[in-house]
Amino acid sequence: STNGTFVNGRRITAQTALKSGDRFQTAAVHFKLLHERDPEHAYHEAIYDLVMRDGLTEIYNKRKYDEELQREFARALRHRRPLSLVAFDLDDFKQVNDTYGHLCGDFVLKQLATMVRDVIRPEQIFARIGGDEFVILAPETALEGAAALARKLCERIAATEFRYEDYSIAVSCSFGVAELDPEFKQPKELYDSADGALFESKRGGRGRVTVVGENESPTA
Repeated sequence: STNGTFVNGRRITAQTALKSGDRFQTAAVHFKLLHERDPEHAYHEAIYDLVMRDGLTEIYNKRKYDEELQREFARALRHRRPLSLVAFDLDDFKQVNDTYGHLCGDFVLKQLATMVRDVIRPEQIFARIGGDEFVILAPETALEGAAALARKLCERIAATEFRYEDYSIAVSCSFGVAELDPEFKQPKELYDSADGALFESKRGGRGRVTVVGENESPTA
C-alpha cells in the first residue's frame, strides 16, 4: 500500500513476524490474526457453526447450503469436476403434523436427519432448506453415484419405523437427482433441475426417485 502497512498501529517497513492477536492494516482494510488454538478463534468458529446450523435437526441450514453451492459450483465448472445434487422432502408431512401434532412432526424430522447424516460421506453437504425440504450437495459425485445414494435413502426411510410415544408412523420421501451441466450459468440452475425431478417423483406416485435424464421406475 502506498499509505504503508501497520501492525498494532505501528508502521512497518520490513518483513515482520505476526503472533496470534496481532492487528494489521493495509490501506483501509484491517485484519486480526488468530491462531487456530487461540480461545478467541475457537469462539468465532463456534459462533459461525451455530449460525450455519438448523436449530431443530442440527444439520446445515439454507444459508450454509447456499454458501457451499456457490463455492462448489464455481470449483466444478473451473476444474471440470462432477457435482450432483439430491433434493427430497417428506410425503404428506402435513398429515403427520395434523394427526399427531407438531412435536411429533419435529421428532420425525430430527430422526430422519440423523439417519441421513449417518449414510452420507463427510464431504457431502446435507442441509434443511425449508420445513420438510432437504438437499444433499455431492462434490466429486457423478449422476450415477448420486442416484444410488438417493435410492438407498429412499428404501431405508420407507423401511424404518418412526416411533413417537405410543405412535408408529410410516414415513416416505420423494427424491429428485440432478448433475451439473456445463451449460449452467448460475448455481440455482442445478437446484432447479433437481427440484423439477422431485416434482416428477411427487406426480408419479411419491416414495420414489427421479433422476434427470433417466426414466425412473418406483422404488417404494
